[in-house]
Amino acid sequence: MKVRKPAVSGSFYPANPKSLREMISTFLEEAKTRIPPDLSVDPNNVVGGIVPHAGYIYSALTASVFYNVVLDRNKPEVIIIIGPNHHGYGYEISLSPSERWLMPLGEVKVDLQLSEEIVKIGERRGIDIGFSGDAHLFEHSIEVQVPFLQYIWGEVTIVPLVVKYQRLKDMVILGEVLGEALIGKDALLIASSDMSHYVSHDEAITRDTRTFPFIEAMDWEGLYKTIRDNEITACGPGAM
Repeated sequence: MKVRKPAVSGSFYPANPKSLREMISTFLEEAKTRIPPDLSVDPNNVVGGIVPHAGYIYSALTASVFYNVVLDRNKPEVIIIIGPNHHGYGYEISLSPSERWLMPLGEVKVDLQLSEEIVKIGERRGIDIGFSGDAHLFEHSIEVQVPFLQYIWGEVTIVPLVVKYQRLKDMVILGEVLGEALIGKDALLIASSDMSHYVSHDEAITRDTRTFPFIEAMDWEGLYKTIRDNEITACGPGAM
């Protein structure tokens, strides 16, 4: 499968390029009011972020807070997008074998050479990793990020990974694998994860904010324990 076609175009986000650009522009503008006024960040020092992946009417405003921060960033050499595997196909960690992803705003290139390097290092480190078109065929967690990246930078190069069981040990190793594979590259890492599902807004705020100190401290054991102990139904802790 040299070209992956979109799975959720027309449902999670508009299939019409003009409508899609207008929607993204509107969300980015509205999200500016949600950025803390005292936030001082050099966009070129931003190496990663956590963003949700539901349909745009539910998630794009929140995602736009992060994408506002990187609006003025130099275009990364490669963008690593990690999301949960909602359908269960493929390996524990599945990369896309497609050379290109077809999207309403045009095609994006997949860095297959870097992907192969990640697989090679991952196999050496003993994690279940490989190429699987089936794992990406219907998956939305990565796809919904791509239009934002295209809107900001135009032509981009991505490495899409979906993770299945998200065992902490495997995810820590994956982080180390990516660190080794990305030496010398200007890379941006997108961790695609929704937080609480099917609870009230107030309850979601109460539960989800408990994860923030652990995310900011990069304390992944604390993050996993907090998610478990507070029954937080975040679908992408491994990506985080």
